[in-house]
Amino acid sequence: MRPINPFRQPVPWLLAIALQTLLLLCLTLPLRSAHALTLDEVGAGELLFKNGNDWQPSIQLGTRVDIKVTGMVARVTIEQRFRNPNADWAEGSYVFPLPETAAVAEMRITVDDRMIVGEIREKEAAEQIYQQAKTAGKRAALLDQKTPNLFRTRVANLGPGQEISVELVYLEKVTYQRGEFSLRFPMTITARFDPFQAERAQGEMPALDPTAEPYFRDPGLPRNPVQITAQIDAGIPLATVVSPYHPVHVETVRDAQSSYRVALANNVVPMDHDFVLRWRPAPSAVPQASLFAEELDGDTYALLMVMPPERKPDMRRLDRELVFVVDTSGSMGGGSIRAARKAMQMALRSLAPTDRFNVITFSDLAENLFPEAQLAAGSYLQDAKDYISRIEAGNGTNMDAALRAALDRQRPLPAGTVRQVILLTDGGVWGSDALFRYIDAKHGESKLFTVGIGSAPNNHFMRKAAQYGGGSFTNIANHDEANAVMAELFATLSAPQLSGLQVEWSGKNETFPQRIPDLYAGEPLVVTARIDGTARPLTATVRDASGQWQQRLTLTRTSSENGVSTLWARDKLEALYDRITENGES
Repeated sequence: MRPINPFRQPVPWLLAIALQTLLLLCLTLPLRSAHALTLDEVGAGELLFKNGNDWQPSIQLGTRVDIKVTGMVARVTIEQRFRNPNADWAEGSYVFPLPETAAVAEMRITVDDRMIVGEIREKEAAEQIYQQAKTAGKRAALLDQKTPNLFRTRVANLGPGQEISVELVYLEKVTYQRGEFSLRFPMTITARFDPFQAERAQGEMPALDPTAEPYFRDPGLPRNPVQITAQIDAGIPLATVVSPYHPVHVETVRDAQSSYRVALANNVVPMDHDFVLRWRPAPSAVPQASLFAEELDGDTYALLMVMPPERKPDMRRLDRELVFVVDTSGSMGGGSIRAARKAMQMALRSLAPTDRFNVITFSDLAENLFPEAQLAAGSYLQDAKDYISRIEAGNGTNMDAALRAALDRQRPLPAGTVRQVILLTDGGVWGSDALFRYIDAKHGESKLFTVGIGSAPNNHFMRKAAQYGGGSFTNIANHDEANAVMAELFATLSAPQLSGLQVEWSGKNETFPQRIPDLYAGEPLVVTARIDGTARPLTATVRDASGQWQQRLTLTRTSSENGVSTLWARDKLEALYDRITENGES
Protein backbone atom coordinates (compact mmCIF):
# COMPACT_ATOMS: atom_id res chain seq x y z
CA MET A 1 0.00 0.00 0.00
CA ARG A 2 1.30 3.45 -0.91
CA PRO A 3 1.87 5.56 2.24
CA ILE A 4 -0.59 8.45 2.59
CA ASN A 5 -1.11 11.29 5.03
CA PRO A 6 -4.17 10.24 7.05
CA PHE A 7 -4.81 13.71 8.39
CA ARG A 8 -5.40 15.25 4.96
CA GLN A 9 -7.33 12.32 3.51
CA PRO A 10 -9.87 11.25 6.16
CA VAL A 11 -11.92 8.99 3.89
CA PRO A 12 -9.03 6.69 2.78
CA TRP A 13 -7.74 6.84 6.40
CA LEU A 14 -11.03 5.44 7.68
CA LEU A 15 -11.15 2.78 5.00
CA ALA A 16 -7.60 1.76 5.84
CA ILE A 17 -8.35 1.33 9.57
CA ALA A 18 -11.51 -0.65 8.88
CA LEU A 19 -9.63 -3.01 6.59
CA GLN A 20 -7.25 -3.81 9.46
CA THR A 21 -4.37 -1.64 8.44
CA LEU A 22 -2.31 0.09 11.10
CA LEU A 23 -1.16 3.63 11.49
CA LEU A 24 2.59 3.65 12.05
CA LEU A 25 3.85 6.69 13.91
CA CYS A 26 7.64 6.87 14.04
CA LEU A 27 9.96 9.54 15.47
CA THR A 28 12.37 10.01 18.35
CA LEU A 29 10.06 10.57 21.32
CA PRO A 30 8.96 9.28 24.86
CA LEU A 31 5.90 8.63 28.26
CA ARG A 32 4.57 7.10 32.50
CA SER A 33 2.49 4.45 35.80
CA ALA A 34 -0.63 3.42 38.38
CA HIS A 35 -3.44 0.67 39.90
CA ALA A 36 -3.54 -2.64 37.96
CA LEU A 37 -6.40 -3.28 35.54
CA THR A 38 -7.23 -5.10 32.31
CA LEU A 39 -7.90 -3.32 29.02
CA ASP A 40 -11.60 -4.20 29.30
CA GLU A 41 -11.79 -2.05 32.44
CA VAL A 42 -10.59 1.14 30.76
CA GLY A 43 -13.39 3.71 31.02
CA ALA A 44 -11.67 6.81 29.58
CA GLY A 45 -8.55 7.90 27.73
CA GLU A 46 -5.65 6.41 29.72
CA LEU A 47 -1.88 6.15 29.33
CA LEU A 48 -0.88 2.66 30.55
CA PHE A 49 2.32 0.74 31.30
CA LYS A 50 2.57 -3.05 31.19
CA ASN A 51 2.85 -4.81 34.58
CA GLY A 52 2.83 -8.58 34.05
CA ASN A 53 -0.59 -9.46 32.64
CA ASP A 54 -2.13 -6.23 33.90
CA TRP A 55 -1.70 -2.53 33.15
CA GLN A 56 -0.78 0.40 35.38
CA PRO A 57 -2.53 3.67 34.46
CA SER A 58 -0.70 7.01 34.70
CA ILE A 59 -1.89 10.17 36.40
CA GLN A 60 -3.50 12.68 34.04
CA LEU A 61 -2.19 16.23 34.08
CA GLY A 62 -5.19 17.62 32.26
CA THR A 63 -7.77 16.94 29.55
CA ARG A 64 -9.54 19.26 27.14
CA VAL A 65 -12.53 18.09 25.08
CA ASP A 66 -14.18 19.96 22.22
CA ILE A 67 -17.36 18.53 20.68
CA LYS A 68 -18.82 19.81 17.40
CA VAL A 69 -22.18 18.37 16.36
CA THR A 70 -23.43 18.75 12.80
CA GLY A 71 -26.88 17.24 12.39
CA MET A 72 -26.34 13.61 13.43
CA VAL A 73 -22.51 13.69 13.31
CA ALA A 74 -20.31 14.52 16.30
CA ARG A 75 -16.65 15.39 15.84
CA VAL A 76 -14.90 14.96 19.19
CA THR A 77 -11.40 16.35 19.77
CA ILE A 78 -9.53 15.24 22.91
CA GLU A 79 -6.24 16.70 24.11
CA GLN A 80 -4.68 14.90 27.10
CA ARG A 81 -1.37 15.42 28.95
CA PHE A 82 0.48 12.74 30.92
CA ARG A 83 3.87 12.29 32.60
CA ASN A 84 6.12 9.24 32.86
CA PRO A 85 6.95 8.92 36.60
CA ASN A 86 9.03 5.78 36.10
CA ALA A 87 12.73 5.87 36.90
CA ASP A 88 13.47 3.86 33.73
CA TRP A 89 12.70 4.12 30.06
CA ALA A 90 9.40 2.37 29.31
CA GLU A 91 6.92 1.35 26.63
CA GLY A 92 3.47 2.83 27.15
CA SER A 93 0.04 2.34 25.60
CA TYR A 94 -2.56 5.06 25.13
CA VAL A 95 -6.00 3.40 25.23
CA PHE A 96 -9.36 5.00 24.48
CA PRO A 97 -12.78 3.23 24.58
CA LEU A 98 -14.53 4.41 21.42
CA PRO A 99 -18.32 4.46 21.07
CA GLU A 100 -19.47 1.58 18.85
CA THR A 101 -20.33 3.78 15.84
CA ALA A 102 -17.19 5.96 16.14
CA ALA A 103 -14.25 6.18 13.76
CA VAL A 104 -10.82 7.65 14.47
CA ALA A 105 -10.10 10.55 12.11
CA GLU A 106 -6.81 11.97 13.44
CA MET A 107 -4.11 11.12 15.97
CA ARG A 108 -1.13 13.20 17.10
CA ILE A 109 1.41 12.51 19.84
CA THR A 110 3.81 15.19 21.10
CA VAL A 111 6.74 14.84 23.49
CA ASP A 112 8.92 17.83 24.39
CA ASP A 113 7.33 19.94 21.64
CA ARG A 114 8.10 17.30 18.99
CA MET A 115 5.18 15.82 17.10
CA ILE A 116 4.93 12.24 15.84
CA VAL A 117 4.17 12.13 12.12
CA GLY A 118 2.05 9.24 10.84
CA GLU A 119 1.72 7.15 7.72
CA ILE A 120 -0.36 4.09 6.86
CA ARG A 121 1.28 0.69 6.30
CA GLU A 122 -0.01 -2.86 6.04
CA LYS A 123 -0.47 -4.50 9.44
CA GLU A 124 2.49 -6.91 9.30
CA ALA A 125 4.87 -4.31 7.85
CA ALA A 126 3.84 -1.75 10.47
CA GLU A 127 4.46 -4.21 13.30
CA GLN A 128 7.89 -5.09 11.90
CA ILE A 129 8.96 -1.45 11.57
CA TYR A 130 7.73 -0.70 15.10
CA GLN A 131 9.70 -3.60 16.61
CA GLN A 132 12.85 -2.57 14.72
CA ALA A 133 12.56 1.01 15.99
CA LYS A 134 11.90 -0.19 19.54
CA THR A 135 14.95 -2.51 19.51
CA ALA A 136 17.14 0.29 18.17
CA GLY A 137 16.13 2.52 21.08
CA LYS A 138 14.12 4.91 18.91
CA ARG A 139 10.82 6.37 20.01
CA ALA A 140 8.04 4.91 17.92
CA ALA A 141 4.27 4.55 18.10
CA LEU A 142 1.96 1.96 16.57
CA LEU A 143 -1.78 2.51 16.34
CA ASP A 144 -4.37 -0.24 15.99
CA GLN A 145 -7.97 -1.02 16.89
CA LYS A 146 -8.04 -4.06 19.22
CA THR A 147 -11.84 -4.45 19.19
CA PRO A 148 -14.70 -2.47 17.55
CA ASN A 149 -14.67 -0.10 20.53
CA LEU A 150 -11.08 -0.16 21.87
CA PHE A 151 -8.48 2.03 20.22
CA ARG A 152 -4.84 1.62 21.31
CA THR A 153 -1.53 3.32 20.50
CA ARG A 154 1.70 1.70 21.68
CA VAL A 155 4.60 4.10 22.26
CA ALA A 156 8.16 2.77 22.72
CA ASN A 157 11.14 4.20 24.62
CA LEU A 158 9.62 6.89 26.81
CA GLY A 159 12.08 8.68 29.06
CA PRO A 160 11.81 9.12 32.85
CA GLY A 161 9.77 12.16 33.88
CA GLN A 162 8.95 13.19 30.32
CA GLU A 163 5.51 14.60 29.52
CA ILE A 164 3.46 13.41 26.59
CA SER A 165 0.52 15.07 24.90
CA VAL A 166 -2.06 13.04 22.95
CA GLU A 167 -4.56 14.60 20.57
CA LEU A 168 -7.27 12.25 19.31
CA VAL A 169 -10.10 13.15 16.95
CA TYR A 170 -12.97 10.75 16.33
CA LEU A 171 -16.37 10.97 14.69
CA GLU A 172 -19.57 9.21 15.69
CA LYS A 173 -23.25 9.19 14.98
CA VAL A 174 -25.38 10.92 17.57
CA THR A 175 -27.93 8.69 19.32
CA TYR A 176 -31.61 9.51 18.93
CA GLN A 177 -34.18 7.71 21.08
CA ARG A 178 -37.55 8.59 22.59
CA GLY A 179 -37.62 12.01 20.92
CA GLU A 180 -34.19 13.09 22.17
CA PHE A 181 -30.66 13.35 20.77
CA SER A 182 -27.84 12.28 23.09
CA LEU A 183 -24.07 11.99 23.15
CA ARG A 184 -21.85 10.38 25.80
CA PHE A 185 -18.16 11.10 26.34
CA PRO A 186 -16.39 8.41 28.45
CA MET A 187 -14.34 9.79 31.34
CA THR A 188 -14.50 7.46 34.33
CA ILE A 189 -10.79 6.91 34.93
CA THR A 190 -9.13 4.46 37.30
CA ALA A 191 -7.71 5.47 40.67
CA ARG A 192 -4.11 6.66 40.95
CA PHE A 193 -1.55 3.94 41.60
CA ASP A 194 0.72 4.48 44.59
CA PRO A 195 3.81 2.22 44.28
CA PHE A 196 4.52 2.70 48.02
CA GLN A 197 0.98 2.03 49.26
CA ALA A 198 2.02 -0.92 51.46
CA GLU A 199 4.88 1.03 53.04
CA ARG A 200 2.62 4.00 53.76
CA ALA A 201 0.00 1.73 55.36
CA GLN A 202 2.67 0.34 57.73
CA GLY A 203 3.93 3.81 58.59
CA GLU A 204 7.29 3.23 56.91
CA MET A 205 6.79 6.17 54.56
CA PRO A 206 4.97 9.48 55.08
CA ALA A 207 1.44 9.92 53.72
CA LEU A 208 1.04 11.64 50.37
CA ASP A 209 0.56 15.40 50.45
CA PRO A 210 -1.83 16.12 47.52
CA THR A 211 -0.73 19.77 47.32
CA ALA A 212 2.91 18.70 46.93
CA GLU A 213 2.35 16.21 44.11
CA PRO A 214 4.64 17.09 41.21
CA TYR A 215 2.01 15.92 38.69
CA PHE A 216 -0.27 18.95 39.01
CA ARG A 217 0.95 22.42 38.12
CA ASP A 218 -2.05 24.11 39.73
CA PRO A 219 -2.93 22.72 43.18
CA GLY A 220 -6.30 24.50 42.94
CA LEU A 221 -7.48 22.18 40.14
CA PRO A 222 -9.32 18.93 40.86
CA ARG A 223 -7.49 15.67 40.33
CA ASN A 224 -7.63 14.49 36.71
CA PRO A 225 -9.17 17.81 35.56
CA VAL A 226 -11.17 18.07 32.33
CA GLN A 227 -12.50 21.07 30.43
CA ILE A 228 -15.39 20.45 28.01
CA THR A 229 -16.96 22.70 25.37
CA ALA A 230 -19.51 21.81 22.70
CA GLN A 231 -21.23 23.40 19.74
CA ILE A 232 -24.45 21.92 18.37
CA ASP A 233 -25.58 22.76 14.83
CA ALA A 234 -28.77 20.72 14.86
CA GLY A 235 -30.20 21.94 11.55
CA ILE A 236 -33.58 22.34 13.29
CA PRO A 237 -34.72 24.50 16.24
CA LEU A 238 -34.25 22.91 19.67
CA ALA A 239 -36.53 23.00 22.71
CA THR A 240 -33.92 22.02 25.32
CA VAL A 241 -30.18 21.37 25.70
CA VAL A 242 -29.16 19.72 29.01
CA SER A 243 -26.38 17.71 30.64
CA PRO A 244 -27.88 15.43 33.34
CA TYR A 245 -24.65 14.90 35.32
CA HIS A 246 -22.76 18.21 34.95
CA PRO A 247 -24.03 21.81 35.26
CA VAL A 248 -23.58 23.62 31.93
CA HIS A 249 -24.10 27.04 30.37
CA VAL A 250 -26.03 27.02 27.07
CA GLU A 251 -26.28 29.97 24.68
CA THR A 252 -27.70 30.38 21.20
CA VAL A 253 -25.21 31.36 18.53
CA ARG A 254 -26.08 34.81 17.23
CA ASP A 255 -27.86 34.88 13.84
CA ALA A 256 -28.23 31.08 13.89
CA GLN A 257 -31.61 29.64 14.87
CA SER A 258 -30.38 26.06 15.23
CA SER A 259 -26.83 26.49 16.60
CA TYR A 260 -25.94 26.40 20.31
CA ARG A 261 -22.76 26.70 22.43
CA VAL A 262 -22.34 24.62 25.60
CA ALA A 263 -19.67 24.91 28.32
CA LEU A 264 -19.20 23.49 31.80
CA ALA A 265 -20.63 25.87 34.39
CA ASN A 266 -17.58 25.28 36.61
CA ASN A 267 -15.13 25.43 33.68
CA VAL A 268 -13.13 22.42 34.98
CA VAL A 269 -14.43 19.24 36.68
CA PRO A 270 -12.80 15.97 37.81
CA MET A 271 -12.97 12.99 35.45
CA ASP A 272 -15.15 10.90 37.75
CA HIS A 273 -18.35 10.57 35.70
CA ASP A 274 -19.14 10.26 32.00
CA PHE A 275 -20.24 13.50 30.34
CA VAL A 276 -23.66 13.20 28.69
CA LEU A 277 -25.26 15.87 26.51
CA ARG A 278 -28.92 15.71 25.44
CA TRP A 279 -31.00 17.96 23.21
CA ARG A 280 -34.64 17.77 22.17
CA PRO A 281 -36.13 19.21 18.94
CA ALA A 282 -38.81 21.85 19.17
CA PRO A 283 -42.26 20.31 18.45
CA SER A 284 -43.39 20.50 14.85
CA ALA A 285 -46.66 19.48 13.18
CA VAL A 286 -44.90 18.84 9.85
CA PRO A 287 -41.77 16.86 8.91
CA GLN A 288 -38.50 18.77 9.13
CA ALA A 289 -35.42 18.19 6.99
CA SER A 290 -31.91 19.59 7.06
CA LEU A 291 -28.91 19.21 4.78
CA PHE A 292 -25.16 19.41 5.52
CA ALA A 293 -22.24 18.95 3.13
CA GLU A 294 -18.47 18.80 2.90
CA GLU A 295 -16.19 19.16 -0.12
CA LEU A 296 -13.15 16.91 -0.35
CA ASP A 297 -10.85 15.99 -3.25
CA GLY A 298 -13.24 17.32 -5.90
CA ASP A 299 -16.37 15.57 -4.60
CA THR A 300 -19.23 16.70 -2.36
CA TYR A 301 -20.28 14.58 0.62
CA ALA A 302 -23.78 15.22 1.92
CA LEU A 303 -25.77 14.32 5.01
CA LEU A 304 -29.55 14.57 4.94
CA MET A 305 -31.58 14.37 8.16
CA VAL A 306 -35.38 14.07 8.14
CA MET A 307 -37.41 14.39 11.35
CA PRO A 308 -41.00 13.09 11.37
CA PRO A 309 -43.78 15.33 12.69
CA GLU A 310 -44.70 15.37 16.36
CA ARG A 311 -46.91 12.46 17.36
CA LYS A 312 -50.50 13.60 18.01
CA PRO A 313 -52.73 12.05 20.70
CA ASP A 314 -55.57 11.59 18.19
CA MET A 315 -53.34 9.96 15.57
CA ARG A 316 -54.97 6.89 14.03
CA ARG A 317 -53.46 3.62 15.23
CA LEU A 318 -52.59 0.95 12.69
CA ASP A 319 -54.17 -2.48 12.80
CA ARG A 320 -51.30 -4.66 13.97
CA GLU A 321 -50.17 -8.22 14.46
CA LEU A 322 -47.40 -8.37 17.06
CA VAL A 323 -45.13 -11.30 17.84
CA PHE A 324 -43.07 -11.05 21.03
CA VAL A 325 -39.90 -13.17 21.06
CA VAL A 326 -38.43 -13.39 24.58
CA ASP A 327 -34.98 -14.77 25.42
CA THR A 328 -35.08 -17.01 28.53
CA SER A 329 -31.59 -18.53 28.18
CA GLY A 330 -29.10 -18.72 31.05
CA SER A 331 -27.35 -15.45 30.13
CA MET A 332 -30.63 -13.64 30.91
CA GLY A 333 -30.48 -14.66 34.58
CA GLY A 334 -30.92 -12.20 37.44
CA GLY A 335 -31.81 -8.62 36.62
CA SER A 336 -32.14 -9.26 32.86
CA ILE A 337 -35.01 -11.75 33.14
CA ARG A 338 -36.75 -9.49 35.68
CA ALA A 339 -36.42 -6.58 33.25
CA ALA A 340 -37.78 -8.78 30.44
CA ARG A 341 -40.82 -9.80 32.53
CA LYS A 342 -41.48 -6.17 33.45
CA ALA A 343 -41.09 -5.00 29.84
CA MET A 344 -43.43 -7.69 28.56
CA GLN A 345 -46.14 -6.90 31.10
CA MET A 346 -45.95 -3.28 30.00
CA ALA A 347 -46.10 -4.32 26.35
CA LEU A 348 -49.19 -6.47 26.93
CA ARG A 349 -50.94 -3.59 28.70
CA SER A 350 -50.19 -1.39 25.68
CA LEU A 351 -52.06 -3.62 23.20
CA ALA A 352 -55.36 -2.45 21.75
CA PRO A 353 -58.32 -4.90 21.71
CA THR A 354 -58.11 -4.94 17.89
CA ASP A 355 -54.42 -5.98 17.91
CA ARG A 356 -53.52 -9.61 17.34
CA PHE A 357 -50.51 -11.05 19.17
CA ASN A 358 -48.47 -14.10 20.12
CA VAL A 359 -45.56 -14.80 22.50
CA ILE A 360 -42.54 -17.01 21.72
CA THR A 361 -39.97 -17.84 24.40
CA PHE A 362 -36.66 -19.54 23.68
CA SER A 363 -33.62 -21.07 25.33
CA ASP A 364 -32.54 -24.50 24.01
CA LEU A 365 -35.91 -24.73 22.25
CA ALA A 366 -38.56 -22.25 21.11
CA GLU A 367 -42.07 -22.37 22.51
CA ASN A 368 -45.18 -20.65 21.09
CA LEU A 369 -47.81 -19.55 23.59
CA PHE A 370 -50.59 -19.87 20.97
CA PRO A 371 -50.62 -21.87 17.70
CA GLU A 372 -51.28 -18.56 15.90
CA ALA A 373 -51.78 -14.90 16.76
CA GLN A 374 -54.88 -14.11 18.85
CA LEU A 375 -56.88 -10.98 19.64
CA ALA A 376 -55.45 -9.01 22.57
CA ALA A 377 -58.54 -9.35 24.69
CA GLY A 378 -60.26 -11.57 27.25
CA SER A 379 -58.67 -14.86 28.23
CA TYR A 380 -55.96 -14.66 25.56
CA LEU A 381 -54.50 -11.53 27.12
CA GLN A 382 -54.79 -12.90 30.67
CA ASP A 383 -53.15 -16.20 29.64
CA ALA A 384 -50.23 -14.22 28.21
CA LYS A 385 -49.82 -12.15 31.38
CA ASP A 386 -49.82 -15.30 33.54
CA TYR A 387 -47.37 -17.01 31.19
CA ILE A 388 -44.92 -14.10 31.28
CA SER A 389 -45.03 -13.89 35.09
CA ARG A 390 -43.73 -17.49 35.28
CA ILE A 391 -40.81 -17.37 32.83
CA GLU A 392 -37.34 -18.08 34.25
CA ALA A 393 -33.86 -17.98 32.74
CA GLY A 394 -31.83 -21.13 32.09
CA ASN A 395 -30.17 -23.42 29.53
CA GLY A 396 -28.64 -22.49 26.16
CA THR A 397 -29.53 -19.97 23.45
CA ASN A 398 -31.22 -21.20 20.27
CA MET A 399 -32.30 -17.95 18.66
CA ASP A 400 -32.45 -19.56 15.22
CA ALA A 401 -35.45 -21.67 16.28
CA ALA A 402 -37.19 -18.64 17.77
CA LEU A 403 -36.73 -16.50 14.66
CA ARG A 404 -37.97 -19.32 12.46
CA ALA A 405 -41.07 -19.63 14.63
CA ALA A 406 -41.65 -15.88 14.28
CA LEU A 407 -40.84 -15.39 10.59
CA ASP A 408 -41.59 -18.69 8.81
CA ARG A 409 -45.01 -19.38 7.31
CA GLN A 410 -46.33 -15.86 7.68
CA ARG A 411 -50.00 -15.63 6.78
CA PRO A 412 -51.05 -12.84 4.39
CA LEU A 413 -51.98 -9.65 6.22
CA PRO A 414 -55.26 -7.81 5.67
CA ALA A 415 -54.97 -4.46 3.90
CA GLY A 416 -53.86 -1.72 6.27
CA THR A 417 -52.35 -4.14 8.80
CA VAL A 418 -48.68 -4.22 9.81
CA ARG A 419 -46.79 -7.14 11.37
CA GLN A 420 -44.17 -6.26 13.99
CA VAL A 421 -41.81 -8.75 15.65
CA ILE A 422 -40.38 -7.55 19.00
CA LEU A 423 -37.22 -9.44 20.08
CA LEU A 424 -36.21 -9.04 23.75
CA THR A 425 -32.71 -10.42 24.41
CA ASP A 426 -29.23 -9.64 25.64
CA GLY A 427 -27.96 -10.72 22.21
CA GLY A 428 -25.63 -13.42 23.58
CA VAL A 429 -25.63 -15.58 20.44
CA TRP A 430 -23.19 -17.43 18.21
CA GLY A 431 -23.33 -17.42 14.42
CA SER A 432 -24.76 -13.93 14.13
CA ASP A 433 -23.96 -13.65 10.39
CA ALA A 434 -26.19 -16.65 9.62
CA LEU A 435 -28.98 -15.06 11.66
CA PHE A 436 -28.56 -11.78 9.77
CA ARG A 437 -28.86 -13.61 6.45
CA TYR A 438 -31.98 -15.41 7.62
CA ILE A 439 -33.64 -12.21 8.89
CA ASP A 440 -32.81 -10.40 5.65
CA ALA A 441 -34.25 -13.20 3.52
CA LYS A 442 -37.32 -14.07 5.59
CA HIS A 443 -38.71 -11.01 7.35
CA GLY A 444 -41.02 -10.31 4.38
CA GLU A 445 -43.86 -8.01 5.45
CA SER A 446 -42.71 -8.19 9.08
CA LYS A 447 -40.61 -5.47 10.71
CA LEU A 448 -38.15 -6.69 13.36
CA PHE A 449 -37.56 -4.45 16.39
CA THR A 450 -34.91 -5.48 18.90
CA VAL A 451 -34.95 -4.58 22.60
CA GLY A 452 -31.62 -5.02 24.39
CA ILE A 453 -31.96 -6.20 27.99
CA GLY A 454 -29.34 -5.40 30.65
CA SER A 455 -26.51 -2.94 31.11
CA ALA A 456 -24.22 -4.59 28.52
CA PRO A 457 -26.23 -6.16 25.68
CA ASN A 458 -24.61 -7.16 22.40
CA ASN A 459 -25.28 -3.81 20.76
CA HIS A 460 -23.75 -4.83 17.44
CA PHE A 461 -26.03 -7.84 17.06
CA MET A 462 -29.10 -5.94 18.21
CA ARG A 463 -28.52 -3.00 15.88
CA LYS A 464 -27.70 -5.12 12.83
CA ALA A 465 -30.58 -7.56 13.40
CA ALA A 466 -33.00 -4.62 13.50
CA GLN A 467 -31.41 -3.13 10.38
CA TYR A 468 -31.82 -6.36 8.40
CA GLY A 469 -35.39 -6.66 9.69
CA GLY A 470 -36.37 -3.11 8.68
CA GLY A 471 -36.90 -1.98 12.28
CA SER A 472 -34.92 -0.29 15.06
CA PHE A 473 -32.99 -1.08 18.25
CA THR A 474 -33.93 0.05 21.77
CA ASN A 475 -32.03 -0.64 25.00
CA ILE A 476 -33.37 -1.23 28.53
CA ALA A 477 -30.29 -0.70 30.71
CA ASN A 478 -31.99 -1.70 33.99
CA HIS A 479 -35.38 -3.00 35.10
CA ASP A 480 -36.41 0.39 36.53
CA GLU A 481 -36.50 1.77 32.96
CA ALA A 482 -38.58 -1.06 31.50
CA ASN A 483 -42.01 0.57 31.77
CA ALA A 484 -40.96 3.95 30.39
CA VAL A 485 -38.90 2.48 27.53
CA MET A 486 -41.57 0.02 26.41
CA ALA A 487 -44.35 2.61 26.66
CA GLU A 488 -42.38 4.96 24.41
CA LEU A 489 -41.49 2.18 21.99
CA PHE A 490 -45.13 1.10 21.62
CA ALA A 491 -46.33 4.65 21.16
CA THR A 492 -43.72 4.98 18.41
CA LEU A 493 -44.66 1.72 16.68
CA SER A 494 -48.36 2.49 16.63
CA ALA A 495 -48.12 4.48 13.40
CA PRO A 496 -45.38 5.08 10.79
CA GLN A 497 -45.25 8.79 9.94
CA LEU A 498 -43.65 8.60 6.49
CA SER A 499 -43.65 5.51 4.29
CA GLY A 500 -41.96 4.76 0.98
CA LEU A 501 -39.51 7.64 1.31
CA GLN A 502 -37.45 8.59 -1.72
CA VAL A 503 -34.46 10.93 -1.93
CA GLU A 504 -33.29 12.47 -5.21
CA TRP A 505 -29.90 14.20 -5.39
CA SER A 506 -28.51 16.67 -7.91
CA GLY A 507 -25.69 14.92 -9.75
CA LYS A 508 -24.46 11.31 -9.91
CA ASN A 509 -24.39 9.88 -6.40
CA GLU A 510 -23.69 6.90 -4.15
CA THR A 511 -26.11 6.87 -1.20
CA PHE A 512 -26.48 4.98 2.10
CA PRO A 513 -28.64 3.35 3.32
CA GLN A 514 -29.61 1.98 -0.05
CA ARG A 515 -32.97 0.77 1.27
CA ILE A 516 -34.71 3.61 3.12
CA PRO A 517 -36.92 2.34 5.98
CA ASP A 518 -40.32 3.66 7.02
CA LEU A 519 -40.04 6.64 9.34
CA TYR A 520 -41.77 6.38 12.73
CA ALA A 521 -42.51 9.17 15.17
CA GLY A 522 -39.45 9.92 17.27
CA GLU A 523 -37.03 8.30 14.80
CA PRO A 524 -35.03 10.45 12.36
CA LEU A 525 -33.88 9.33 8.93
CA VAL A 526 -30.19 9.91 8.21
CA VAL A 527 -28.90 9.51 4.64
CA THR A 528 -25.30 10.07 3.51
CA ALA A 529 -24.23 10.50 -0.11
CA ARG A 530 -21.17 11.17 -2.24
CA ILE A 531 -21.98 13.45 -5.16
CA ASP A 532 -19.55 13.48 -8.08
CA GLY A 533 -18.10 16.95 -8.39
CA THR A 534 -18.51 20.01 -6.19
CA ALA A 535 -22.12 20.69 -7.17
CA ARG A 536 -23.27 24.25 -6.39
CA PRO A 537 -25.98 24.52 -5.35
CA LEU A 538 -26.39 21.02 -3.88
CA THR A 539 -30.04 19.95 -3.97
CA ALA A 540 -31.92 17.08 -2.34
CA THR A 541 -35.62 16.37 -2.80
CA VAL A 542 -37.41 14.13 -0.29
CA ARG A 543 -40.94 12.80 -0.77
CA ASP A 544 -43.12 10.06 0.67
CA ALA A 545 -44.89 7.36 -1.35
CA SER A 546 -48.30 9.05 -1.12
CA GLY A 547 -46.99 12.31 -2.51
CA GLN A 548 -48.63 14.14 0.39
CA TRP A 549 -45.29 15.47 1.63
CA GLN A 550 -42.15 16.52 -0.14
CA GLN A 551 -39.40 19.02 0.55
CA ARG A 552 -36.63 20.42 -1.61
CA LEU A 553 -33.43 21.46 0.16
CA THR A 554 -30.67 23.51 -1.46
CA LEU A 555 -27.24 24.13 0.04
CA THR A 556 -25.03 26.80 -1.50
CA ARG A 557 -22.17 26.83 1.04
CA THR A 558 -20.17 23.77 2.13
CA SER A 559 -17.63 23.11 4.87
CA SER A 560 -14.42 21.09 5.07
CA GLU A 561 -14.39 20.36 8.79
CA ASN A 562 -17.62 18.61 9.80
CA GLY A 563 -16.70 14.97 9.06
CA VAL A 564 -19.56 14.19 6.67
CA SER A 565 -17.12 12.45 4.30
CA THR A 566 -15.90 10.19 7.10
CA LEU A 567 -19.44 9.25 8.10
CA TRP A 568 -20.23 8.40 4.46
CA ALA A 569 -17.10 6.23 4.29
CA ARG A 570 -18.13 4.35 7.43
CA ASP A 571 -21.63 3.82 6.02
CA LYS A 572 -20.12 2.47 2.81
CA LEU A 573 -17.87 0.10 4.75
CA GLU A 574 -20.83 -1.16 6.71
CA ALA A 575 -22.72 -1.74 3.46
CA LEU A 576 -19.74 -3.69 2.05
CA TYR A 577 -19.59 -5.85 5.20
CA ASP A 578 -23.34 -6.39 4.93
CA ARG A 579 -22.90 -7.57 1.35
CA ILE A 580 -20.24 -10.06 2.48
CA THR A 581 -22.56 -11.25 5.25
CA GLU A 582 -25.42 -11.71 2.80
CA ASN A 583 -23.53 -13.25 -0.13
CA GLY A 584 -20.24 -14.53 1.29
CA GLU A 585 -16.81 -13.40 0.16
CA SER A 586 -16.14 -13.53 -3.57
